Amino acid sequence: MAGRVKQRRGLIETSHAKLDALVYTNSERRGGAAVILHPYALLGGSMEDHVVAELFRAAASSPAFSLVVRYNQRGVGRSSGSMNVRGKEDMADVLDVVEWAAEQLPGPDKQVAVVGYSWGSCLAAYGLSHPAVAAYVGVSFPLGGLSFVLQTRRHFGEVCRASHVPRLLLIGDQDQFTKEEALRQAVLESGGALLRQDDSFEPQADAAAAGAATTGPGAGAAAAGAVGGGAASPAPAAALPGAERRQLLLRVFPDSDHFWMSHASLAAEYAVAWLQSLLQPGPQAGTEPGAEPGTAAAHAEAAGTEASAEKPAAAAGDPPQPAGDAAPAPPAAATLNSAQVVVTGAYS
Repeated sequence: MAGRVKQRRGLIETSHAKLDALVYTNSERRGGAAVILHPYALLGGSMEDHVVAELFRAAASSPAFSLVVRYNQRGVGRSSGSMNVRGKEDMADVLDVVEWAAEQLPGPDKQVAVVGYSWGSCLAAYGLSHPAVAAYVGVSFPLGGLSFVLQTRRHFGEVCRASHVPRLLLIGDQDQFTKEEALRQAVLESGGALLRQDDSFEPQADAAAAGAATTGPGAGAAAAGAVGGGAASPAPAAALPGAERRQLLLRVFPDSDHFWMSHASLAAEYAVAWLQSLLQPGPQAGTEPGAEPGTAAAHAEAAGTEASAEKPAAAAGDPPQPAGDAAPAPPAAATLNSAQVVVTGAYS
């Protein structure tokens, strides 16, 4: 039984890069995959960031996920390449890793959640174009600070346009890089809604109405009609109409800042509970009871070695930063070749 639950560190090798990754797999589950992205590398961000580690832990503990991966972006840790000011190459890597994660899931119904913290929430936006992505979470989206340099508002636009996918933003009311009111207004202007400050995942009625009003007459209703109702979800999200589950949602946490030094586990548990309420594990055809269904561990060398969970390092880096070229358009998911996405070399 224990052999079905593994955590390994190795390289996700794509046609573009070799990415230093920590991968959790549980073949006893019939869940989806979660891809977790770390803060800005040039300010010390890595997959060892304590918020990223908490998100990884919470997702690995949830029955909604049979695979969870966090990885170092280019030039960080053992990842190949060099750090890029505006993350052009990192955007391409997001789609590659999402494709890889989806390929590890047996059966035709593959669901991947993209979860980013700080600058990672900007990069995660580019995973939304992949057909396997079923949900998005952005923790401390850096809409302020040096947003004009990194064009984070452009990345925010990618999040807003993905109305086919449920999207959740989490922010502390004392965030140093994004004013709560600025993000709140941006969400409402995009037809989104504010969530109650509890665990119900229910929108504040007045805020939801304000969001519909700011987008013009009938704009909120038109967006809702376009997505329609989806499959039933477990409580509490099941109580919401399908359109509201696919809204852009914002949850504000009191007494929390950008770094979540005292509340990282609270934010992570909330994010994963929301994802769990949306993503329903289902039976997977062709999976034998004792088989490892194409997990990272099955593709790693030295398959007999299990890595113990690593203690996350303290938060190092984050958001907005230096200048460079204009942000590129995301690469099309259709151009990915899954045969070029493999995991090689397990190491402790």
